[in-house]
Amino acid sequence: MVNPIKILDSETVNQIAAGEVIERPASIVKELVENSIDAQARYITISVTTNKDYITSITVTDDGTGISDEDLPLAFTTHATSKINSASDISSCTSLGFRGEALASIASIAYVTLTTCHEQSESGRRVVISGGEFLESTPIGAAKGTSVCVEQIFFNAPVRRKFLKSRTTELAWMYDTVEAFCLHFPHLFFRYMVNQQERISTHGRTSLREVMQTLGFDDTMLPLLDEESSFPALSFSGYISKWDRTYQAAHKIFLSVNGRRIVSTPLISAIREGYADLIGKKEFPSAVIHITIDPGEIDPNVHPAKREIRFADETAVRKRLTSVVSSSLVFSSVFADKSLPVVQEPLMELSVASERNEPGSIHEKGEDVHEPPLYPSSSSPSLFVAEAAQPIYTPRLQKQAGYRLRQTKLTQTVFEPEDATVSPILHPDIFELIYVGQIDCTFLIAQVPLENGGMVLIDQHAAHERIRYDQIMMQRKQGIGSQELLEPVILSLTPLAHAKLLDFLPLFHEMGFMLEPFGRDSVRISGVPVTCGHIEKPSVVQEIVCAALDYQDYERAADAVVKQMACHHSIRANMPLTCERGTELLQQLAQTHEPRTCPHGRPVMVHFSMEKLAGLFKRT
Repeated sequence: MVNPIKILDSETVNQIAAGEVIERPASIVKELVENSIDAQARYITISVTTNKDYITSITVTDDGTGISDEDLPLAFTTHATSKINSASDISSCTSLGFRGEALASIASIAYVTLTTCHEQSESGRRVVISGGEFLESTPIGAAKGTSVCVEQIFFNAPVRRKFLKSRTTELAWMYDTVEAFCLHFPHLFFRYMVNQQERISTHGRTSLREVMQTLGFDDTMLPLLDEESSFPALSFSGYISKWDRTYQAAHKIFLSVNGRRIVSTPLISAIREGYADLIGKKEFPSAVIHITIDPGEIDPNVHPAKREIRFADETAVRKRLTSVVSSSLVFSSVFADKSLPVVQEPLMELSVASERNEPGSIHEKGEDVHEPPLYPSSSSPSLFVAEAAQPIYTPRLQKQAGYRLRQTKLTQTVFEPEDATVSPILHPDIFELIYVGQIDCTFLIAQVPLENGGMVLIDQHAAHERIRYDQIMMQRKQGIGSQELLEPVILSLTPLAHAKLLDFLPLFHEMGFMLEPFGRDSVRISGVPVTCGHIEKPSVVQEIVCAALDYQDYERAADAVVKQMACHHSIRANMPLTCERGTELLQQLAQTHEPRTCPHGRPVMVHFSMEKLAGLFKRT
């Protein structure tokens, strides 16, 4: 039998509303501090007490405007607020609160004592409420402002209390809440205390960077450079971490819109897109970003706790944020905290002008000094790094390689700069590295010729992968030629993968793949781009082609294919390099657009400053 429809009693309604707004003790801190900020407070103190299991009290005290005696009865009434007058005000609301539910929700699940003195009153008043019921309202002497003490949290909601986490976890949530307020309102003074012990104090700090330093953020974080003036109603400010300071979750990303802290998966994705392949797929940077936008361009009324908002044009905001993050990273040096000029020249064929066997070159005893150079020069054939670094195959291996390319020597177009003696050096600090040697035929060692420069370790495969990626992307703009396989590769796919692959046929043809449908759910690949070099196994061809299937977007699919091509045609680990080749690899890396990571986001290099090295040996 279906129960009849009836109106819920006020106690049940308050419990439901409280469940939406007050999820945990940290929610109480959030709501009360927002009220303090809206009351124009400049000094806000959050004091918490606990026993061994639970949080026993939360007190938030401010020096704001206070609440008048006439308004006090309404302050604890649901949907009573001084921040808006009508529905139309929501679209232009600049306050943190406007729903009028915070105090009512808190009072419905706790024992609340509120002491306040309005700025125009000579005396204050104390109000005591328990479970939503007024117990006391008496005049009292008090300083200007408001103090709210919340005790016996969830005393009348045992199920909610049961599902709270440990005391340590709940305190961690509180710390995160207070930390976010400090970051989004650096001009205010916050003090956070637990059992009379100070955990946070921002007194005396005058800038966001100083507040961040107080909270333990990395000193090397980069300021956001938002110089675009075409969107005056939208601006970004704050700091982002360098490419090598990442986390496994997004907990160190703090976002605010017009001062309101928000949680936004799309904006976090936009930040990560700004780092491009500087970071891995499962890595997140640290960031404190303040977004200022016309209030009419957002809808803040989409979440009971106001954690989420809706943008009128979210796509435009995301693109702009990605651009700002990317631009800010361009000006960061690889080894030192200094700005670098932006080189606008196109990436030419990565070459060096120096002659190979010049006097003073260092060679190992017995080394063939006529070994092909790592990349082209005026006195040697035009070879890419990967071509020169390929292992030498024996005749027996050549007979076994059924999928070896017909061309035994690649003929590739060399895009010479106007001045053949000059190559665009995008990263001078890498170009000036002094090559020292190789470890385990896998990692290169180089000295950083800067003050406190120290040394750097380079993953030779990741470095060459970055070089090859930039080369292929450059050649793609000029057009990539094809070369036939001795035997075609037949790929059998699922119906969905087959359909997606056919959608990308123009992309594969543009990139030099000779690919066509071949029966039901299969494709025939008879040629690959000349940039792929030697391909020994059909599985390699399949891996390169199928890399596009993970994406819907045309350009992202192309990028994935290029990354696979670069990976399969790069110097591998355990491959010995001569001193000359190691030096050339570093110089060629300096000519890439992003030498700090490989195209997949893995680090190319790890820097050890002299200060860090001295610390390792306890010389400091």
